[in-house]
Amino acid sequence: MHYGYEGLGIFGFIIFIAFIVISICITLAPLVIWRNGNRTNRLLALIALHQGIPAQKIQEAFSKGGGDLPRAVYDAEKIKDTEAKYSNGS
Repeated sequence: MHYGYEGLGIFGFIIFIAFIVISICITLAPLVIWRNGNRTNRLLALIALHQGIPAQKIQEAFSKGGGDLPRAVYDAEKIKDTEAKYSNGS
């Protein structure tokens, strides 16, 4: 081995271990994000039920893609406003 390259084996081993750790983190991160996203969605559904949104509307919002979600939220707010108008007017 040439002079000055004695520590390259240790340095290469440290780089290899760092590469393995980073690979594991990159592999597990999407799974953690997906799990927390599902938990958040369930909590949001419970909050919506407590706010008086009909269960059918919540089910429709879950079954649709993300592009239809703003329309579903608008419909839910419209239902809530209508219910509030009729309950105050009675």
